[in-house]
Amino acid sequence: MNIAQTIGLYREQSGKTYKQLAEETGLSISYLSDIERGRSKPTIETLAKVVTAMGFSLAEFFGATELMLSTSELRLIEAVRLKDYPTALRLIAQDMQIND
Repeated sequence: MNIAQTIGLYREQSGKTYKQLAEETGLSISYLSDIERGRSKPTIETLAKVVTAMGFSLAEFFGATELMLSTSELRLIEAVRLKDYPTALRLIAQDMQIND
């Protein structure tokens, strides 16, 4: 199952309408519909807003309840997914400075 299908399933399970999710997340109804239909690919931050508004965690959404990633790790994954390598390198450098 892909992200779009999973979002649709979770939305049905939550009983939320697009209008309710739009009000809770600040996203437009059309954008939420596009995400669910696979026309738009949400960022991790957007996905977190939507999933949280439906009453789930990102860990539950990805089926990795035992794997908890930090926000910086999620941002790094998102940067690599989008092939935004300068951002990925900046995030790695920031992490290295924090851990030194």
